[in-house]
Amino acid sequence: MTDLPSTRRPDPAGQAGDPGTDRPARWWGVLAWTLWALMLVGLLVGAWQDELLRRAGRPDLTSLQSAVVPYLLAMVSAGTVGAVVASRRPRHPVGWLLLGLELSVIALGIADGYARYGLLARPGGILLPAVAIAAVELALGSEVGHGGWGLGAYALFLLCGYLTAADPRVGQAFQRHWRPAAVLGLLLFVAAGVAAFAALDARVDPFTGMDPLSLAFRLFKGVDGWLWVVAILGFARARSGRARSAPTPAPTATSGRARRLAAYANDAVLPFYVLHETVIVVVAYAVLSWPIGGGLQYCLIASVSLVATLVLYDRGVRRHPVARFLFGLKP
Repeated sequence: MTDLPSTRRPDPAGQAGDPGTDRPARWWGVLAWTLWALMLVGLLVGAWQDELLRRAGRPDLTSLQSAVVPYLLAMVSAGTVGAVVASRRPRHPVGWLLLGLELSVIALGIADGYARYGLLARPGGILLPAVAIAAVELALGSEVGHGGWGLGAYALFLLCGYLTAADPRVGQAFQRHWRPAAVLGLLLFVAAGVAAFAALDARVDPFTGMDPLSLAFRLFKGVDGWLWVVAILGFARARSGRARSAPTPAPTATSGRARRLAAYANDAVLPFYVLHETVIVVVAYAVLSWPIGGGLQYCLIASVSLVATLVLYDRGVRRHPVARFLFGLKP
């Protein structure tokens, strides 16, 4: 007697009796509940950071307060639902999306807590991000095609920029430390230049090499980059605060020129940023073929590119309504 073919539809989650599908299903479950456990560990790390802030005498900076308890319960509930769905239906995206969302929120909270403790609760902690940036540059190297910095360093600068904009107290810390940051940044700039030229003379690439000169260059560069961020933003904040608090002086010819120069520079920021890299590439293409030393080449490229970019902005963008509109300026 001929057997008729079965009309039952296969189990979409995999046939539990098949040894080839049982083991992968178990591993998906292990991964889902591991991520759920990491979420709980992240909450414990946040509580530990708050305890460090209290010990440092800054309970006002803590984030896990009574007002956020309902929000935390909602996060844990959503993460638990995500773990259950992901472990039982690993092909369904909702479970993984819930887990990823909760983990990303907790990771951002940990980074914010670290910034609060390092930048605000401890004197000199504003310089701590320089350690992380330098460590990434030392381990992963720099990428010349991306402006001389690695993607990891760019990610850290982006995170620090977010934290700076999110909490005005970070800007206040910048304002308090901009002078020592500027002095130390200038010294490290010179030291990084010396290390870079020494590495080039030794015929190694200071951006990617693992020799002592290249490592020294990237160490100085990583710390120096953050110091200049602190110095520039802190100086700008100090100047703007002083200008707001000072009484309005009687207009003079000098103050009028200063206001016009400030307005000119303010409008030029975005066009200058957009134009400068192309100008540098064009100038460097010509200068690097000249049989002169590396230091002189650097000075020529920097000075000629600065003048050429300003002329290009002033004559090609600033005076033409269409170009102004394309570069984000008011016509």
